[in-house]
Amino acid sequence: MKRRFMSLFGALLLPACSVSALDSTRLSVDKWGEIKAGDAEISVIHFGPEWHSAMPGERNFAPEKGYPQNSAKNWSSKGVFETKSGKFNLEQSVTMNSPEDFTVNISLKADAPVETNELALIISLPAEKFAGRILKADDATVTFPAEFSEEKAVLLRKDSVSSFSIQCQDFRLVISGGKGLLVQDDRKYKQDNYGIRIKFEPSNGQIKDASISFNIKTLPYDTKTISLKSAVNFDFKDDLASDCKGGWTDQGPENDLRMFKPGAQTLGGVAFDIINPAANSGKSCIVFGGDKIPGTPSKASVEVPSLNMKYLCVLHALGWPPATKAKIGSVIVTYADGTSKSFPVSYTVDAGNWWSPESTPNGEVVWTGENKSSYVGLYMSSFPVENKPVVKVDFENDGNSIWMIAGLSASNDEIPKLKNIPCYVVESANWKPFEYARDVQKGSILDFSFLLDAPAGKYGKVIIKDGKFVFEKNSKPQRFYGTNLCFTANFLSKEVSERLADRLAALGYNSVRFHHFDNQLVKKTATSSVDLNPAEADKLDYLVKCFKDKGIYMTIDVYISRIPVKGEIPELGDKDLSLLDLASIKAAMLISDTAMDNFEAYAKNFFNHVNPYTGLAWKDEPALCFVSLINEDTVFSGWDRSPSVKAVYDAKFKEWLASKSIVPANDGERSKYMSQFLIEIYAKAYKRMDKF
Repeated sequence: MKRRFMSLFGALLLPACSVSALDSTRLSVDKWGEIKAGDAEISVIHFGPEWHSAMPGERNFAPEKGYPQNSAKNWSSKGVFETKSGKFNLEQSVTMNSPEDFTVNISLKADAPVETNELALIISLPAEKFAGRILKADDATVTFPAEFSEEKAVLLRKDSVSSFSIQCQDFRLVISGGKGLLVQDDRKYKQDNYGIRIKFEPSNGQIKDASISFNIKTLPYDTKTISLKSAVNFDFKDDLASDCKGGWTDQGPENDLRMFKPGAQTLGGVAFDIINPAANSGKSCIVFGGDKIPGTPSKASVEVPSLNMKYLCVLHALGWPPATKAKIGSVIVTYADGTSKSFPVSYTVDAGNWWSPESTPNGEVVWTGENKSSYVGLYMSSFPVENKPVVKVDFENDGNSIWMIAGLSASNDEIPKLKNIPCYVVESANWKPFEYARDVQKGSILDFSFLLDAPAGKYGKVIIKDGKFVFEKNSKPQRFYGTNLCFTANFLSKEVSERLADRLAALGYNSVRFHHFDNQLVKKTATSSVDLNPAEADKLDYLVKCFKDKGIYMTIDVYISRIPVKGEIPELGDKDLSLLDLASIKAAMLISDTAMDNFEAYAKNFFNHVNPYTGLAWKDEPALCFVSLINEDTVFSGWDRSPSVKAVYDAKFKEWLASKSIVPANDGERSKYMSQFLIEIYAKAYKRMDKF
């Protein structure tokens, strides 16, 4: 979308136009003479009386026949530029001195003087692209603010300046020439831009003849690639999940980084040379797998050919990062004089999850793509080093996250950072608050509670007959429509429980799933997580009563996310567990008698619990229509996530092979037998749970 500039009293919209034939990848000119350099847009602007504005565009600029003229090195235009206070004959030329250097000349001449408040060159910078970036003008420095301040709308004003530079994404935009400099936050005028104005000579009054000449340079940042070749251990692509041999996060071909192209790339303004795995024995990146990918290293060392730099730039991302801000590793720089400096690398500060990436304070998302599983990306972090020769860079992983490193570079320029701009929605003539009423008026056309046959369980338990759900006392086939309640939504006050039951009944729902409720339902002691918490159980009991009264049936999972206390299940190791360990906890239940005993102890307490509001235990409640034993995750997805659980599986597998006198001939055969073993473990565990 083209830039929009609004005067104090009105706005002028410019349509999209074709670009010039100038042979430059960084600068183009449209048919109206607007210059685009990266995300910066440069044009003539005229402010007439009362600050009405006009810029050359389709409605007010008529090019002479045969113009614009363009070639690989030159662009020029002539035509009539009409403003509210008069007409100018406008001539403009852009000459490419080199692919990075351009000279621009603009002149305006009028047959009769044109009343002018200001005639200037306007450079528009979209706020979402430039917030947090820096402008330097001689000895002055401006950081474009993310948040708008009415009192600080004028960011810089100088009567004269030799040149100024702006941090663009992939280069520095340097402009010299013109008269004076005004930098302001144009959000004051309801525009999502920062505006930079340079005056023509003359710039105001009754103007008949005015001109401006200036130079534009698009200078790449001073960066130099550093090869990771000596330290890489994985490929970007992974053909077989969980074999600890493949690539990236070892999650298989539907969740890897194979779409990331090798070779020279400029990302976030920094040059990187991405290793081609096809030319490097299938290795292209450094991956520290922690306990998620056993066998991967915890350290890697990269030799540097004695290189001076101000910043070390790392292209990287995390997999399964910690639940909260935490240090995941270190970057250690060693100088030629033998000294060194260590930089901590922290989640949410220097990098983030490669899935659904979001920039962090020192981790700009500079590349994004999609695989078959998710929107993914890479972060670029810059670490300030002493400006003396660097000879080695070491990476050390703390083991609490997968850490993937795809590129390394040195920079002698400050790398641009982008800040997120807050978005405010306020009431205006065009936008009004809308209060959405979630409750339905009883008896109204939107009240579908008449579809329910209350109370739930009146016809006995749900059974299966001829492949259909029916009730014990009523053989009519029954369908269930419902929704999900997660975490704290299962534990409500009595008033809210009643309202929720009314609301779901009015929607016509006749079932609801209690999900992720087991961890909050139990009380935790130093040694146990299987006993119910009376206060939380009472909240759930009353919610059950409310649903039952309305004719709403219920479904549960016996295990969803109940976190055992430290040491309660020895096979899970001696550490504090979290939601990130759910797959390992479920895998332990399938193979460990201790874990299964824990599962059964909780299940016994749960199903024997009597609801004081219904007088029935869960095991006798006909309104409980479906029970899932363990939520999500097959044995294949969790048996090797935790080293301690994997050790149990490996030992049992060894026993299983011996009991059948099987000696696998190769890795492929071993993998086939492992699958057979896992299926037997899965089936045996579910048979035990079903019997219990």
